[in-house]
Amino acid sequence: MSITITGQPGQRIAVAGDITKTLRVPYDEVEERFLLAASDGSLIEGRLEAEKDRFDFRVVVDGAGISRVGHGELTLDWRVEWVTIAPYDAGALPERSPMPLPLFDLAVWLVALFNARGAPAPVERGRRMGSAGPDEHVFSAGLRFG
Repeated sequence: MSITITGQPGQRIAVAGDITKTLRVPYDEVEERFLLAASDGSLIEGRLEAEKDRFDFRVVVDGAGISRVGHGELTLDWRVEWVTIAPYDAGALPERSPMPLPLFDLAVWLVALFNARGAPAPVERGRRMGSAGPDEHVFSAGLRFG
């Protein structure tokens, strides 16, 4: 089950598949973009060059379905119950913030650093497996190494 969204002449898009409908694009000469939202959670940015009747689509937020973008069309492979279209508004888009580095990569780097220096590896709660000496080191995140 899926839907395919394709650009049509006359500032319209056709939705075919689980839903069959033609939607008018809320076109603004200043802002050539518009937004589509689907029931699977997808948020899609569309762009219309009205002079050429050319459409482009870009997935802004991936929903539950698999999105495939082609020349002038977009397919959502998932059961879609509804689709809505709206004028573009940057406030409707999720804020993008830098992703933190994964702790695992940091942990691997720390283990390599400790091994290269010959220092004892950090351990969880001051105990190393099989030992409980006073010279043990504790890693603040509570991860065990070594």
